[in-house]
Amino acid sequence: MQARRRLGLSFSLSHTTHLLAIIAMVEVVFGGDYSQLGNIVGGFVIYLFIFAMAATSNNASVKLLGAKNWKKLHKTGSYLIWVGVFSSYLGKALKTGALHYWLYFALGVVLLLLRIWAFQHSRKKA
Repeated sequence: MQARRRLGLSFSLSHTTHLLAIIAMVEVVFGGDYSQLGNIVGGFVIYLFIFAMAATSNNASVKLLGAKNWKKLHKTGSYLIWVGVFSSYLGKALKTGALHYWLYFALGVVLLLLRIWAFQHSRKKA
């Protein structure tokens, strides 16, 4: 928990690098035909949230947005990232039948269930 901010910023940096690599690949391999990527709207929204979360990962932004709004932004962004990643794994699992995609998807479901359990557990304590 102490390294949460650094972890989030590292995630943002690595995914920015990933996005730049995707753009370079589409430009070089597909001649700029972004339709090869499938539905890019969902990915676009997720990347916007990643950038917004990175830009607001400082104490000044928490004060400016207010803790409640800051938390909403980061929680919504984290769930959108989860949906994007694990729906991608589910799609690949259904398409290829590869065990490792099913395992990644199952891990995501388990993590989501743990998150829901932790939320409910914290509400019972309050």
